[in-house]
Amino acid sequence: MNMKRFLLGSAVLLSVFISVLVVTVQRNKAELDANRKYIETAYAAEIALIEERAKELPDPDDRSDAAFEQREMITNELQTALDKSEVFSASWSLDGHHGAKSLKPMGSGDGFTTYSSLFSSHDATRRHHLYFGKTFKDRALFVYEGWVPTGINKSYRIAFDRDTIQSAAQH
Repeated sequence: MNMKRFLLGSAVLLSVFISVLVVTVQRNKAELDANRKYIETAYAAEIALIEERAKELPDPDDRSDAAFEQREMITNELQTALDKSEVFSASWSLDGHHGAKSLKPMGSGDGFTTYSSLFSSHDATRRHHLYFGKTFKDRALFVYEGWVPTGINKSYRIAFDRDTIQSAAQH
């Protein structure tokens, strides 16, 4: 009889745990979906500029002066476009980490990490994702990642201050 109670109690606890986990994942996904859509609307011009310029970059093997100047011009243009207080940092790279270049540097002695992809949001094309993140100094972030399949620099990341984005998205 005690074994039956133990098994029944264990099954109830497991069911409660799974239910709480499902609700948490759904709530976090809904929050990320809403904020991703806000970011894609409010920062449409900046996102479009990054994706457009990714396709205009000279080949990384092109070491000519003209290619260097074009890379510098594009980098400067993107740095200016992303120079906003709510943008913690931004970078792009050839494939997600090779050839990474900063488009907005982080503060001195800081960095950030993203949370599990279990808590993420993506658009219909699966080329744009939003994750929760946090700086090494405990500042809450939203980390927006984009993929440009036809670009020289195919991957970019923009880390936004989470409190600023959430506040703006609610108004």
